[in-house]
Amino acid sequence: MIAVLIFVPIERLFALRPGQKILRKAFFNDLIYALFNGVPISLGLIAAVTLATGTVGQLIPVYISSSVSSQPFWLQVIEIIVIADIGFYLAHRMFHAVPFLWCFHAIHHSIEELDWLAAHRVHPVDQVLTKSASLVPVYLLGFSSPAIALFALMYHAHGLLLHANVKLNIGPLRW
Repeated sequence: MIAVLIFVPIERLFALRPGQKILRKAFFNDLIYALFNGVPISLGLIAAVTLATGTVGQLIPVYISSSVSSQPFWLQVIEIIVIADIGFYLAHRMFHAVPFLWCFHAIHHSIEELDWLAAHRVHPVDQVLTKSASLVPVYLLGFSSPAIALFALMYHAHGLLLHANVKLNIGPLRW
């Protein structure tokens, strides 16, 4: 609901495609993804993090997680962004390069009219594996929960903005 209150007005004010309707083609399809994908994705991510921390996590010396979690909050957030982005990039490349994985990721690329809601059109397998590649290293290294939570909020908002029907004109590429 918060995303609706933020992104619908922004898309109306700064529309890349001003003629695009709010109830665009496939709106309800993407709404179903947004409403029902959260549970399987969350459960899959919890399982992946639990499995990783219970196995590989036991091999990481305690002093590493102690050092990481004792860093200033702002530094942890920056480090999480870098580590998670590398994990995301590698996973995303794999989903484009490996035909079996592409079958799951292709759903996301089937979007014809982009807006903030279209960001939710994902297959749970795609999201569990991609988010695991981003977050498992972060959990294994022992970053603090508040730093991870802030990153997760920023990551989600960034994903919605990337898919939004918004013309930003940022930087030399006029993105």
